[in-house]
Amino acid sequence: MSQVKVDAPIALGAEPRSTASFVAFLRDSATNLISVEWHGTITGALDPTLLHHLQPPTQLEAASEQTLTQWRTRYRYGTCHYRRGPGFVMLKDIRSASSAARYLLDDPLLIATFLRCQTPTTRSSLNHRQRHAVDLLHTARLLLRMDDLLIGLPTRMLRWPIPYTAV
Repeated sequence: MSQVKVDAPIALGAEPRSTASFVAFLRDSATNLISVEWHGTITGALDPTLLHHLQPPTQLEAASEQTLTQWRTRYRYGTCHYRRGPGFVMLKDIRSASSAARYLLDDPLLIATFLRCQTPTTRSSLNHRQRHAVDLLHTARLLLRMDDLLIGLPTRMLRWPIPYTAV
């Protein structure tokens, strides 16, 4: 497994564009089995439990020790991921045992909207039907929304882990 170290502190929640970009970086690093060593802060209304499937920070300033400990305890590869097939996307979210869920997206609009949100996307740039799809995905905790900006949360499962029951 490769490793990347981010020296500058990351301020998650402080500014939507930089937060979405860093969340996408963590997500894509996990997709490609790259470990990320980082530290920073969480500010604003950002719910850190949405990120427990991503590499936890080594240090989390201005947050309770419980927040960091909980993230480290709950982090496990594959707890929120998707797989893509011809005409469908399968999602699995087990970040929380009490709200574990599986989804099968087979509606072309829902699939296209989900895939579009894999890069930071503004809600205002979407049409009415896409906004409805975004609302469904956000309610399911599969998108992070900060003001008008959206970013998809699940990692893409490109390689199935051994043993396969690990996820």
